[in-house]
Amino acid sequence: MSSSKVTRVLVTHLGSNGGGPKFHYHLFASLLDRPDLEPHYLVAEGADNKAQFRATGSSFMALPTYRSKFGLILGMPRLLFSAVRLRRYIQENKIAVVINSMESVYQGLIAPIAIPRGVKYMSCVHDAVDHPGDEHFLKKLSRWGERSRADEFIVFSGAVRSAVSSGKSLRGRPVRETVHGAFDSHVPQEVARNNTSGARALRIGFIGRLGKYKGLDLLAEAVGILRSRGLDVEGHVHGAGPEEYLAGTELGAALNWSIGWIDDEKIPEILDSFDILALPYKEASQSGVVAYAMSRGLPMVVTPVGGLPEQIHAASCGLVAAGLSPNDFANALEKLVVDRNMRERLGHNASIASRTTFSWQRVGDDVSRWLTE
Repeated sequence: MSSSKVTRVLVTHLGSNGGGPKFHYHLFASLLDRPDLEPHYLVAEGADNKAQFRATGSSFMALPTYRSKFGLILGMPRLLFSAVRLRRYIQENKIAVVINSMESVYQGLIAPIAIPRGVKYMSCVHDAVDHPGDEHFLKKLSRWGERSRADEFIVFSGAVRSAVSSGKSLRGRPVRETVHGAFDSHVPQEVARNNTSGARALRIGFIGRLGKYKGLDLLAEAVGILRSRGLDVEGHVHGAGPEEYLAGTELGAALNWSIGWIDDEKIPEILDSFDILALPYKEASQSGVVAYAMSRGLPMVVTPVGGLPEQIHAASCGLVAAGLSPNDFANALEKLVVDRNMRERLGHNASIASRTTFSWQRVGDDVSRWLTE
């Protein structure tokens, strides 16, 4: 490739597991095979999907990070060395733009040192502020480092754009907006979920980290309300986190709990077991779970918070509850539970959106245009 015609871009993320590395790979892959770009990537040495990255044959750098809070502290002394290595890689490979696909503690701490002046730094902002219960000092310090160094920001919903633009941390720097691409949209699958025989209860499912803001108590109450109305439904929860204690409470008994870390390859199987995806969040930006469920053709019900209604309305793939009460959520769920045709239609719309409005091709087109304009 001729460096005079090609923009060399380094796509970075230093998380090891979960949605961060998955988003990182999809964003990086969306920039491949574009004649005006030469994408490189930075990955954590322990990233679960490192082999997927390497299969692309692209130039890369790997840095050691951590997999536990104890490892985070022990790894601090080598951060300066990692920053110097990254800075050298950027200079030797004549990288013009660095895109950090998702915030991580190490990335924000080394960004001000590792990214040379004159190299454009674009930071992807998924959440305007920390979710309740997720705040800690190092994360705040890392976010300060990340946003103080960034030249431009990329957001994935109008809700996050409004939230970050109204704050002081961006200081008038450009904010670019695209969508959160649908995970695995290159292999969309509409799963037959119609229980016309009544052989089993309709499955209302939740998957993800069991955080305080995820509204699992709201879901449990809503499922109880539906049963009190004579509807044959089950609530299923998959994941791990602080709110897993609810499984041992009287309220949590309304749900079936599968507690534990979810390996990435298990997610499609779990989503395919649901008839309706429930996101009873009490606070949100946009949701990677929604993005994944689209490619599985799964209809959804969400609360009216953050960017969730944007995702649902733009894809016409679900219903938005009128409010945040258990009755509000139960009422929205009931509409899908009793209307098989609506479930089919919204699920079909979700599958189409994963290949069009929320495709990674669309995300790549947006980012490529920003890099070369």
